[in-house]
Amino acid sequence: MLPESLITIGNFAFSRCPALTNIVWNTQLQQIADKAFQYCSQLSTIRITEKVERIGTDVFKECTTLTSIIFDPNTNLLHIGDNTFFNCQNLQTVDFRPATALTNLGHKTFAQCANLTKVHFPESLTTLGKDTFIGSFLAVLAPLISEIHLPPHIRKIPSGTFYGCTNLHVITTASPIEYISDLAFGYNIKL
Repeated sequence: MLPESLITIGNFAFSRCPALTNIVWNTQLQQIADKAFQYCSQLSTIRITEKVERIGTDVFKECTTLTSIIFDPNTNLLHIGDNTFFNCQNLQTVDFRPATALTNLGHKTFAQCANLTKVHFPESLTTLGKDTFIGSFLAVLAPLISEIHLPPHIRKIPSGTFYGCTNLHVITTASPIEYISDLAFGYNIKL
């Protein structure tokens, strides 16, 4: 269990701890810095507590047995950095809706998450990073997402956002999209 007084988990704090399977989060935690848990290959579940505002770059990258991410209700999370869940191959569903303040997903947030089937965005989300759900160049590691509902504040779809998501066949938007960038939906055989 993390000490109740802990506010920040620093860069590389638990990086490459292959025996780490679970973390008992405290309620005071506000920030998880870059690469804090990357390559923790046995980490299976994470819970983002209410006061967490920022998750840095590469934080859970290559946590290949991670299956679930749980957000406490009304989580203060504003930002998720680049590559945060990159190659989390067993991650299946992510429900961001309890993170009612979340505005930004970084580049390649869910790149190569081969078993990802569902993502629920909060209404507060304004920015998707480039290559958010991109698979590998052969689409072997592309997420299995078949439907995406974009929240009302998403107006732009950056480069490569859904590139290689070969199961994607339904995209709905709550507001008009103003800009679709290069390869945003490239190599989507069901669109």
